Order: sequence, then structure tokens, then C-alpha cells
Amino acid sequence: MDGLKVNWAFLELLKEDSVIIDTGLCSLHVVHGTFQEAFRNTVWEIDKFLNSIHNVTKILVLCTCERAIKILPRLKRVQLPHTYSVKKSAEILEDYFLPNLHLFLMIASSFEPLLRVFQTPNPTFSSVYSAVENVTRELVKRFIKPTILESAHTIYKLINIDVENVDNFLYGDVPSREAKNCLVKIVRKLIERSPLKYKFVQASICLDPKKILTKPEQCKTGFEACVGMLLVNHNMTAILADKAILQFSRFAFHTDKTEFSKFEWSKSQLDSFYAKQFIGLEEYKDVWQVVKIILMFSQGIAFVEGGFSINTEILVRNFNEKSLMSLRRVWDGIQDGGGEDAIVVDQKMFRYACGASAKQKEAFGE
Repeated sequence: MDGLKVNWAFLELLKEDSVIIDTGLCSLHVVHGTFQEAFRNTVWEIDKFLNSIHNVTKILVLCTCERAIKILPRLKRVQLPHTYSVKKSAEILEDYFLPNLHLFLMIASSFEPLLRVFQTPNPTFSSVYSAVENVTRELVKRFIKPTILESAHTIYKLINIDVENVDNFLYGDVPSREAKNCLVKIVRKLIERSPLKYKFVQASICLDPKKILTKPEQCKTGFEACVGMLLVNHNMTAILADKAILQFSRFAFHTDKTEFSKFEWSKSQLDSFYAKQFIGLEEYKDVWQVVKIILMFSQGIAFVEGGFSINTEILVRNFNEKSLMSLRRVWDGIQDGGGEDAIVVDQKMFRYACGASAKQKEAFGE
């Protein structure tokens, strides 16, 4: 696509002509952009400092931050070579810099679990709500009074906390006013751009096995909301919707839940989990159809986002849609085979490819 504003404008045009289930911006882009923008707007120049440390130590940025915290007290006492990276580090170290690095590392560590969840090809849409909510709460409690946070027990109250009101701030737990401003910017942008406020994302938590185990009534309500939005969007018939709701209610309250507590997003696949629960059982055939629709939604999955980049690289002018799909199948097949270096191009493959156009025309009856 052509950029954030163009994407939103395109989405609004689509909504004028049809009903669209909106799940918001990609969570990966939201987290990355929020973190980057907040620290670039400070006067600390942490990015330049870490790049300078990286040039000297050749360590990754997050490791550089941890390493810098350890060596920072000794850095001023050591005679260093006169290079640009060392000079830039020395200029930044004129001010007391250690608390700022601790803040940077703390926020980066808070975002890391969220980013790890989506570094997978598995369907994780139903985990978006919990993952983003946990990160938001983790950051808010760093500078907002506990009494304010305790009253925000629902997501609606959480995203409506006035994070810019100084009366809601903690005192003494954050190193400086600049640090609090940085946290405020991160939380504000995270709330503004995150998918937490979208109803379908909120309702999709109904497929989280551990939520079904602990809060079946809430999951039943969420599933009904998902089905209602899919029905309005003409993704199913009213008869299928009614049957699916009844079957999900039976499943949530009366099925054996021994395996539910063992489910882990980092180790398990949600589609495989529900396939074992539903496939082959006549009493759950309709709810399985709806679950498959919900599982097809993607929100922030790194492999899906990477697929858009691949499509951009292989696109040329006047490219037919079927040609793009064929090239993607070839590319995916090569990756499954171990990559370009693992594919052996021999005479057998050349003979198989000979006359490919004639074989295609014959197959289509042209």
C-alpha cells in the first residue's frame, strides 16, 4: 500500500460501498512506530548513543543497551580513541544518562513479549486483545496512580484514562519529567492506534482456550458478537449463525476441558487445537465453520506482513492476479524445500518445464 493516510482513505471508501469488519492497524507497526517516535522526540538521543556503542562493540541494540548500563559508570574514566562513535557517546554522556537507558530498556522489555507472540505463521488473532491490553497496563502502571488503574478494570475504562492529567501521575517512581512525557506519548499513541477499541478484536478473545476455561459466559457473549458482525457482513446465513451459537454454548459449558489449561500461544497452534475438538463430531460441525472464518483473520502476524513485502517485490506492470498467485505458490514451494540453495536444477526439472505453456493451454482446454 501507499502509506498510512492512503490506507485509511481507501478503507473509508470501502466502507461506503460495503460492510467491512475493521480490526485496526497492524499491532507490530503500532508498537514499532510508537516506541520509535516517543524516543526520537526526547532530547536524549538514545538512538544515536546506542548506534555509536554498536559501532564500537558490534553488539545488537537491545544487548547494547544492557551492556551500556554496565559499562557506563566506567566509560568516563577510560582513555578512548578519537573516532566519531566515541565522540558522539562522550557528548551524550555529558549529562547523567543512566536512568534514561534504564527507561529505554524497561519499555523495550515490556514490548518484547508482545512482539514474540506475533513472530509466528500460526493464527494468533484471538490473542491480540490480551497481548496488547497486558502491555498497555504494564506501561500505564509505571506512572499512573494505582487507585486510578484499579478502577480501570475493563478495557473501556483503561483506554479512557486521562494519561496527560498530572493529578493522575505517580511521583518519585520515574526519573524525570522528560521520562514521564516519554511514557505519556507511548501510552497515548498505543491507545489511539492499537486494536483494543475495535469490537471484533475484543470479541475474538472468545476463542482463547484459557478464557473459555475460566470465563465461559464472557466467551459465549464474545462469540455471539463475532457471529453477529459476520452475519451483517454476509459471511454466513442466519441459520448457520443460530446453530453455531447453540453449539458453542454447549462446547463452552459442557465439554471436557482437560486440554484447555495446557494451551500456550508460544507452543500451540489454535487451529490444530480446535480441529481436534470439532472435526469428526456432527454436533459441532456448524460452530467449526464459524471458528475457521475467525481464524482466517490476521492482525500483526509477522509472516503475513512479510507476505505483502514479497508481493511488492514480484509485482510488475499489468500483472494478472492469477500470475501473482502462481508466483507466490512457486516462492512458497521453494521456501518449504529449504530455500534457493537447496533446490537442485537438473535435467529432469528442465524436461518437466519444457512446453509449460502448451501444457497449460491443454489443461484449460484452449
